[in-house]
Amino acid sequence: MKKMYILIVVVLGLTLIAGVVVTNSQELKTKIGTVTGFSKKWLTIKDDEGKDYNFRVGRATSYQPERYPKVGERSLFLIR
Repeated sequence: MKKMYILIVVVLGLTLIAGVVVTNSQELKTKIGTVTGFSKKWLTIKDDEGKDYNFRVGRATSYQPERYPKVGERSLFLIR
């Protein structure tokens, strides 16, 4: 019985550690550009090379400055 309890604790611990590693390893995309379009859930920016990017706005999207950007504004975006 005691060995089974130790085994369950070890398995749960390893599962927790694996979940944290996977969560922290999500890649962040950093883009600097000018906002060309903004709707409720989508953000379109144009970078310095002239390439357009469309991003879905959510909890993982960060802006610099920390507010929703206005169309025509140049900002730094961190997108997961």
